[in-house]
Amino acid sequence: MTVVDLTRNKLIDKLLTIRNQKILDTITEYLDSVSKTTGPLELSDFERKTLEQSHLDYLTGKFKSHTEIDAEDKKWLSQK
Repeated sequence: MTVVDLTRNKLIDKLLTIRNQKILDTITEYLDSVSKTTGPLELSDFERKTLEQSHLDYLTGKFKSHTEIDAEDKKWLSQK
């Protein structure tokens, strides 16, 4: 996996945790403006499948909030 792929995947992970609509709208506007100047974003089959699975997980409630993950991390760290 290239550095670009790793960076893109990190951004996707971060985007999935954002719950603030204003922030998401701002990011969407920015990406829309970049897409107009650089052309459409081309995704690999892996990236497309990953996004589709992430979207399905979100729609079916198979995700944890940032607060839940923080609590699990603290619990796990306290057991070490």
